Formats: sequence, structure tokens, C-alpha cells
Amino acid sequence: MSDYEIVHYETRISEDEMDDVAVFKVMEIGPESTPRQSWEVAVILSPLFRVLQMDTLASKESRAEMVTGLGAQAIVSQLQSGQAPPFDGPIVLSVDYPGAPGAPQVLSDYHHIRVSEGQIQKL
Repeated sequence: MSDYEIVHYETRISEDEMDDVAVFKVMEIGPESTPRQSWEVAVILSPLFRVLQMDTLASKESRAEMVTGLGAQAIVSQLQSGQAPPFDGPIVLSVDYPGAPGAPQVLSDYHHIRVSEGQIQKL
């Protein structure tokens, strides 16, 4: 398994109750921490997820934390299961999400992390 760095760089919260989106850069890291390849990965939090898992009056800040933290965890989960980027399109969180069924498993420190040999390191 390669080492990867995941960097969050944008979150877009829908004004019209549509999808919330977090965008990450996923980089394969080579020797001496030099990036080999990088991919942009979008994570979409669907309105269905919000209906099933969040308060209908959730603040924009809560929605942003959910899409970014759950999005980072979804990317980590895919890498830990052996799926290497590029992924097949964006990751969509609706009925299926990290922690399903049950409470979403949100990665709280999602801004810059490394997945090395399946383990998460915060950078």
C-alpha cells in the first residue's frame, strides 16, 4: 500500500437545500515525502443524508463539519480497504457512509492527514 496525504481545500454549502460538497486533494507520497501523483476528490453530502442523519435546521457550520469530516473519513476508509485513486467519480454520502448503519464516523481533524500503511497520521 502506498502512502497518501489528504488535504481539504474547499467546502461548498448549498443555499437551496441541494448537495453540500467538500473537495480534497489526495496525493500519493513517494520516498522522502515527495508527491508522485495527485487527484482532486469531491465528496457530496446528499439531501437524503441530511434528512436521515441531521437536524432539519442544522447550521451551515454543522453541515460543513459533517461533509468535510465524513468526507475525509470516507477517503481514508477507501484507502485503508485498498482502493487507490483515482476513484470512480465523486464520493456520494447518502444512505451509505462511514459508520453506517448508525452514527456517522466523522474524522474531526481533517485538514491535512497522511494514511501510511493503513494508519492515520495528522499533519
